Order: sequence, then C-alpha cells, then structure tokens
Amino acid sequence: MPILKKKSAPSAIDPCAVLRGVVVFLLLLTSLAAMMGVISTLMSDRGVIFGGSSASLALIAFAINIAFLSKFICCSGCGSKK
Repeated sequence: MPILKKKSAPSAIDPCAVLRGVVVFLLLLTSLAAMMGVISTLMSDRGVIFGGSSASLALIAFAINIAFLSKFICCSGCGSKK
C-alpha cells in the first residue's frame, strides 16, 4: 500500500556542491563589480574614453572573471576533468 510506504532517509549535503555554489556566487559578485569598473572607467563627462590603462585593466579583470565564471557554471562536478 502506498500509504504505509517507508520514507527514505534524507540525503546528506554534498560539501563539494556547496563549495562550488559559494565559488560561483563570489565569481558572480566579482564579475558584477568588474563590469561596474569597466563602465565607470570608460564613461566620463565628455563621453566614452578608450585607451586608458585603468580601462584596459578593468576590461582584463572583467574578461578573466567571466572566463572563470563560465568554467565553474559549465563544470559538471568537482574533480571531473574536461
């Protein structure tokens, strides 16, 4: 009878998945901060300014953050090598 069926024990939390979630969240926050840095360094009162060293560093930081974020999001699990 389905009414008297035993309930299964709750599954344990995978620490690897928790760590991966924390890393993805932190990378998301740093990517948003890097995007805000790109916008604030490229935009000025006179318009868009290209060629500054601070703008170049902000673009590099944004690109690195997006690359790591996409790597962690696409990763199927901890320890798996693709």
